[in-house]
Amino acid sequence: MTIKQQDATHNRKLNLGYGLSFCDLYDRDGILSIDAKFLDFLGESDPELRRQLETARNTVTKFSGKVEAELLIALAPHLDDFLASLFGIEAQVQALAARHLELAPLYSCKRLFVQRRAMSKVKPDEAATIDGPALETQLAEYIGTPFTELAFAREVSHWLMDEVVHAEELQLATRYAAWALQTPAGRERHHGGILFKVPVKLDFEHLIPLSAVSLDGIDAYRLGEGHALRRRLRFALTDAGTDLNGALDQANYCIW
Repeated sequence: MTIKQQDATHNRKLNLGYGLSFCDLYDRDGILSIDAKFLDFLGESDPELRRQLETARNTVTKFSGKVEAELLIALAPHLDDFLASLFGIEAQVQALAARHLELAPLYSCKRLFVQRRAMSKVKPDEAATIDGPALETQLAEYIGTPFTELAFAREVSHWLMDEVVHAEELQLATRYAAWALQTPAGRERHHGGILFKVPVKLDFEHLIPLSAVSLDGIDAYRLGEGHALRRRLRFALTDAGTDLNGALDQANYCIW
């Protein structure tokens, strides 16, 4: 039995939408059928975008990278919806989208407030004099809920809509963000979060920090100070990875 036949047998109880079957995923005729269904799906919601896609496919002259990228970005949400409908996972996709929307304030606040305002308005010397825990207590009173990065981001986004009325709160938030970003105590307080972390420049020729040492008269190197050695256990990863917050943080950084 071929791999295709095995997969088809395994998935015989799983039905695709639009009268399609899992076998259609494995051959050219089936893929053409799926593509035709997608074009119909796209045409129902955005006829002009379908026309642009068909024109792009049939045009001999290559589009510029910018034009092609803009077309792909415009198509992406329609493709998301089509795939959800094709595989019957609309409810799961909607639940995940709602979770993304719930976390969205973290990434806009990080970009527009933490990085652009707190880092420029409060210098490291001043940040070192700030009493972060005391500010956290004050901010929690303004927020009205226990202090979390998401609660902070939501409230700051609200305050930024009327900076005159919320000038005092924004000043406290700016100072707290500077403390969290620029001091050892602040970084330790938020070591597991993503809001108060900024990208750093990397030297790709020296990704592993090393320091020169002499062992019994032999020149050698060892891992630099402040960097823990992560030992690999057989084929296990040395990095535990990240959660949805961290994945979206990286995605937002790469996109924006």
